[in-house]
Amino acid sequence: QAAEQAEAALAARRASFREPQADPRLPPQLAALEAENRQLQRLGEHLQGLLAERSSGFSGPLDALAERHLAGVWLDTIRLEQGGRDLLLEGASQQAELLPGYLASLGRSPAFAGRQFARFDLDRDDAGVLRFRLASQAAASEETAR
Repeated sequence: QAAEQAEAALAARRASFREPQADPRLPPQLAALEAENRQLQRLGEHLQGLLAERSSGFSGPLDALAERHLAGVWLDTIRLEQGGRDLLLEGASQQAELLPGYLASLGRSPAFAGRQFARFDLDRDDAGVLRFRLASQAAASEETAR
């Protein structure tokens, strides 16, 4: 009798059993989530690249120029190329005695430590303003080629 009851229960369960079926909404949802994940990964890689560029690129020299500002000396042109390796500074001053101190101050900055400049031009214009140009080797050769 117990066996008959167990078989009846088994038969009833077999009759009511439905084969599981995948939800048709899941594949498009999965594809959308995977696409979003790839986009987030690309964004993360881009941000890592920007962080690496910031630590070795333009921000260090620009920060150093901002920190070393000297009243009476102004920059007209700041050109950074090759990830900040090549540098061109053009500026002016009405007081010639300020330039050596300004340039020495830049040399003490960690962003410019060890940097060698191949070109330094100094001229006085018709108005008596002292104009200077300081360029790294690559920037100087690029300017010569123009």
